[in-house]
Amino acid sequence: VADAQCGEAWLPDPTEAHLGLGPLHHNGQAGWAEFEAGTRSISYTMDTGAIGLSWRTRRPLWAEDVKSLVKENPRRPQLPESAGKLSVFAQPICADDSVLGIFVFYLDKLSLNGVTDMFATVAAQLGTALQRRRIEQELEYANIIVEQSPTVVYRALATEGAPRVYTSRNVTRFGYTVEDCKR
Repeated sequence: VADAQCGEAWLPDPTEAHLGLGPLHHNGQAGWAEFEAGTRSISYTMDTGAIGLSWRTRRPLWAEDVKSLVKENPRRPQLPESAGKLSVFAQPICADDSVLGIFVFYLDKLSLNGVTDMFATVAAQLGTALQRRRIEQELEYANIIVEQSPTVVYRALATEGAPRVYTSRNVTRFGYTVEDCKR
């Protein structure tokens, strides 16, 4: 968001038990670099702070006063002086039953007009894209497992002659090519 002084992405760890700080971008004003350094040392659970609440409920969160977020998580570092008049908007990025991350923006209170609907739309699209990428990565990993195993996987159509439309590449271990197996 162009008017945001700072934007954070909080991402679940592999166990999905904690959110850790991912990418963070700030406008370079004094104090934000120190805020980032201190923020990298903390994490959230679903029952910690407003970010945890947004994660647990899978709903956006709007805090009128950014200082309230620091009060409810004392481990959170001191905000820069320029942040004293800011509000916070947290938008979970969801796909199916999981939260893939939460974007948090530190905004001037006046710059949020109409932005929340746009965030919700972008978050939904991003969630779909990230979920698709996650599935692709899992498929790539499964393919690596198959390729390194002694088991050949093939897929045949349920039509006369049962033509094979897929054969795993590890068939070459047995002296065949993938093309040989399509016949």
